[in-house]
Amino acid sequence: MIPDRQLAAVAGLDRSVRRFPPDASCATATCQAWSALFLTSTTNPTLCYRCRLERDHLPFDREHHVGGHGSPIVAEVTPNLHRACSWFQVVTWQALGIEPASSLAISIDYGALAVLREVVR
Repeated sequence: MIPDRQLAAVAGLDRSVRRFPPDASCATATCQAWSALFLTSTTNPTLCYRCRLERDHLPFDREHHVGGHGSPIVAEVTPNLHRACSWFQVVTWQALGIEPASSLAISIDYGALAVLREVVR
């Protein structure tokens, strides 16, 4: 059985995907973020989370707690990478009820961060 929190996260991403045309991407010429996970539906033209924060001159805490809050391991990440890492936490170890900052949560997050850093800019 799929845990409620995991199901809600997947359903939320599905709703986000359906808000945009299949070829949607960030309108910033130097960015081109392509995933609905990063795109914001409240901007016209469509922008990713990072470009919206930059456009609106909003601050962003670039620290991601690998393994959740309370973890001694903190990684510097971009806004879009932070969204991907946080979503991954929800659908993996959080959905399974693994304790934040535990060695298992940190291990899962560390592996995901290594892969996501190669994919998300």
